Amino acid sequence: HVDHGFGMDCYAVGQTLGAGTAALIDNDTIVYPWCYEHVEILDNGPLRFKAVLTFPAFALNNDTITEVRTITLDKGDNLNRTVVEYRGMDTPANVAVGIAIHDEKPTATLDNRYMSYIDPTQGDDNGGLYIGAVFPVPADSVTEIGDGRHLLGYSKYLPGEGYSYYWGFGWDRGNVASYDDWNTYLQRFSEAKAKPLKITIK
Repeated sequence: HVDHGFGMDCYAVGQTLGAGTAALIDNDTIVYPWCYEHVEILDNGPLRFKAVLTFPAFALNNDTITEVRTITLDKGDNLNRTVVEYRGMDTPANVAVGIAIHDEKPTATLDNRYMSYIDPTQGDDNGGLYIGAVFPVPADSVTEIGDGRHLLGYSKYLPGEGYSYYWGFGWDRGNVASYDDWNTYLQRFSEAKAKPLKITIK
């Protein structure tokens, strides 16, 4: 948890949704995923890392569900693209992307296109750690839950389609100088995903 010049692990997670895990919501309760049981690395080159995580099957509302999570990170990006599938689920459900928060009055930005947060970090003098998530399809709602443990972006999961979003972080000792810069990055990223470049060949 100390930076010796090569980075560090200073963001406490515990049994939370960490820095952008998606989870099903059952009657306003987070259905926390267990640790994955299988991983397949699809790309591990200089420009892209991509892996598929498969989680143990679990029962929910008479369905036996297997979560499959595909994570992609491209060189130069601060955000991972994630597509979550809940195989075996037959009916639409609520899903939420969560960011664990660690202070009573967090500095956070809540928008239906993205959410962000400054974490106080573990240890002294660790700099500014900025967490964020982006929703290509605007979230239904983005809130801070009452007990101060998470920021949550709620959306609808449709069986067979997969749920896609982005999550990640910036650091003021890396390539993000300030929280304002981080929010600008998230805003521009979300705008680019909402209106992607289109090339027409005639």
